[in-house]
Amino acid sequence: MMTEGDDQSLRILMLTVVVILLTTWILFPPRRLRTLIGRLYLHNVISSRAATTTTPSTTNNNDDKLRGTVSGLFVYPVKSLRAVEVASVQLDSKGFQDDRRYMLITPLPLPIWKTSFADGEPTHRFLTQRQSPRMATVTTKIVKNTTDDRHTSIEFSTHLLPGETVTVVSTKTPTIDSDTREVYLAKLWDDVVRVEDMGNEASAFFRKVMDADDMLPDELKDIPVRLVRQSLVDRRATIETFTPPSARLLPNCENPPISLVDGFPILIATEASLAELNRRIKANNHQEIPMSRFRPNIVVKGSAAMEPFEEDRWKVISIDGVIFHIVKGCPRCKQSCTDQINGNVSEEPLLTLREFRVMSPRKQPDAVFFAQNAIAAAGMEGKTISVGAHVQVLQWGGPEWGDEQ
Repeated sequence: MMTEGDDQSLRILMLTVVVILLTTWILFPPRRLRTLIGRLYLHNVISSRAATTTTPSTTNNNDDKLRGTVSGLFVYPVKSLRAVEVASVQLDSKGFQDDRRYMLITPLPLPIWKTSFADGEPTHRFLTQRQSPRMATVTTKIVKNTTDDRHTSIEFSTHLLPGETVTVVSTKTPTIDSDTREVYLAKLWDDVVRVEDMGNEASAFFRKVMDADDMLPDELKDIPVRLVRQSLVDRRATIETFTPPSARLLPNCENPPISLVDGFPILIATEASLAELNRRIKANNHQEIPMSRFRPNIVVKGSAAMEPFEEDRWKVISIDGVIFHIVKGCPRCKQSCTDQINGNVSEEPLLTLREFRVMSPRKQPDAVFFAQNAIAAAGMEGKTISVGAHVQVLQWGGPEWGDEQ
């Protein structure tokens, strides 16, 4: 039987528990708590794997920490133009520095029942090799200003327009010049992004590229094409469903920002997987394809133990201390069938990928996958990775194909 003193002690205990719970809720709301727990868990994964041996196992590949080295690094300054291969690259807040900060856009048709677009409504949409395969012929040269690193020049050329080049200059920080540029709202998949026009000279150059594209659909002929950059005040973020808590940014636990990529900042592919794909392509009496078809940012050359498509099961990797979460397989579209030098289109690799890389036949019967999307862990901004860097798998797990998106 409880005494009056016991009853009072129970009330005090219950009140203390309530105060602790309320304080925890105020200081650490669920999202922030999940973010902190995610960071602690990632730290534990890194620490525990660092303590294990790096000697390859002869019985279980999952025990092998070192999986290979970086054999290629690529950035794509303009979305859907040709890659720029680099020896090293620095990460910034949106992924790889200089990666997909620009794109081409065309005007959206105004619906017949409207007299103008409403405020906040997109007026343009993005343009890619899916519509204009000859975009692959345009080379991009980044020229850094050695006296002022706030300014960068980008030079464009293509064999389709012999002797013609065009150069645009942009800044890394908002300036009065940014305020004078034409600004549009452009549709990029499900997002609406704020972009700034890079001028009439660039627009005329890319209109000529479109005119030289014999595969351009009729609806894109004779309409304006504008080169734009993502506004410095625009903010897109990684997809909530596939963003690990440890990748969120404190103090507000926001998902990390991204540039004009399709949805994820980094794409990782392995030479072992390409070799297996090419083996099957050759068995179908078709010509092998290069890695450039898949437009990765990071290419990994595997150790002797690496298996084709084992990257499907990577969950957390370290590249010379830079931590990446492997979050989702990359579905491949017809753009992978475009030669990244001449812009010619063939039926491979989609034809062969359909034979063995339909990974979710019930929910995504038409989707085939090659390479893995990745998000850098929080705190990686400013770090650099280089060709030759060691790739270590810190955590393995089941593959993710985006069935719940």
